[in-house]
Amino acid sequence: MSATTPNAPAPGPVPRPGVEPPSATGLVAELLRLGAPGWYLDAVTRPQTSRFITAADGTPLHLAQWNEHACDKPVLLLLHGYRANTHAWDAVAPVFTTRFRVAALDWPGMGCSGHRVAYGGAAEAGSVLPAVVAALGGGPVTLVAHSFGGSAAVHAACRWPGLFDRAIVVDSLIPVPGIDPPPQGAGRGAAARLPQHGGDPAAVSPLARTALSALGASAHGSPLGA
Repeated sequence: MSATTPNAPAPGPVPRPGVEPPSATGLVAELLRLGAPGWYLDAVTRPQTSRFITAADGTPLHLAQWNEHACDKPVLLLLHGYRANTHAWDAVAPVFTTRFRVAALDWPGMGCSGHRVAYGGAAEAGSVLPAVVAALGGGPVTLVAHSFGGSAAVHAACRWPGLFDRAIVVDSLIPVPGIDPPPQGAGRGAAARLPQHGGDPAAVSPLARTALSALGASAHGSPLGA
């Protein structure tokens, strides 16, 4: 799943042109002028490395890593929301480097990752996660996922539960097929393409149990340290 295609960037750490963490003196001075606290300045100026891997469909995927050589630590994979990028985690990721080897993914078509010819919904996006987990050592990994990233994470956890230790899913839309209507205006979008269960809660419950079991969480979630 991680084989490199001729047109894809080579795997491994590479420079991140044009999107380096904000460490320029001018930007730091501007953040100080705006009253940014010291912990924030420290976090957003931490060095990062970039790595490109290739998904099963040939799409180049970009990973940002804060402590890539800490191979003795469990992996924490950060998944951003729709139309965001790995910089969404710049002020957060360094906090966890004492306990985890921290990486963040740019979803296909976002950030520095490559583009696909066509896109589906969260389930299709989540299909790239096996290649990402393999590149990070094979898992199981802990996920922190926001919005669209959380929806994709739940789909992936249902399909490949062995890849994930647990997940923290924040502000994500996760419709239950047969119970929740598709989002307004979704038409034949992602929610409409989910498997249907006829509205029978007894038929839906195995899906819910699978998701919760795969995520290592109760209905109320599970903290990182649990």
